[in-house]
Amino acid sequence: METHEHQKGPDIQKELKTHLSGAAETFKDLKSSGKFNFGKEFMNAIEILKLNGKKMEEVAGNKSAALPALLFILIGALAFHIGIYFFFANMMRGLGGLVGMSGFSVAIPIFDLLISFVLLSVMTIVGIFIYDFVGSTFFKGHGKFGELFRVLGYANLVMIVSIFMQIGFIGGIWLLVVSYIALTKIKKLNTTNTVLTMIISLVAVAVLSYLVNLLFVNVLHWGGMFSMYNSEFYQMMNMRFY
Repeated sequence: METHEHQKGPDIQKELKTHLSGAAETFKDLKSSGKFNFGKEFMNAIEILKLNGKKMEEVAGNKSAALPALLFILIGALAFHIGIYFFFANMMRGLGGLVGMSGFSVAIPIFDLLISFVLLSVMTIVGIFIYDFVGSTFFKGHGKFGELFRVLGYANLVMIVSIFMQIGFIGGIWLLVVSYIALTKIKKLNTTNTVLTMIISLVAVAVLSYLVNLLFVNVLHWGGMFSMYNSEFYQMMNMRFY
């Protein structure tokens, strides 16, 4: 009599707990990172953006690089919002300073920008987490969240180009290229699994971003908290999420 063994699929709940535990461990590394040489880490980030595989592996294995990685994520998010501020300010000047067109006003509330900055920073980290979770859970990838976080955190330095909104998309495209190389180097995924990991992750982040849009544009906007934002603004911000 023939017996058929069925391969069990991944235990999603167990994998999620494992990865959340790994993420918590990484954030503990932030406290123990201590002081660092910004110039040196900046050059390490440049090397990663030049697709230097050895530098990626070096940064991935250095737990003290967690704090610089977070800093580069924040710098990228800040640059994006500076770009948005001047883009809309110039747009309104071009319209003759008219108030109320497309739901925007000339004065951009700092509180709104701050909330958006925090959301973008958090969503960037969530995007890295999803990359790691999908790559490990469904495609048997190696490595830990912290390793990918450090490498892609450094890679976010490229988003300083988004200060100039007209060329900001170039930074986003290059970040995808670096993400591909990082997944092959850190997670040890082959080409097919790397591409599938990126596609699944990007779709997941897009859905999550849409839900965030619903919450912060519709619910909070109706409550009067987001006086500046409307759907056009958040569509632009959504393009920045991985």
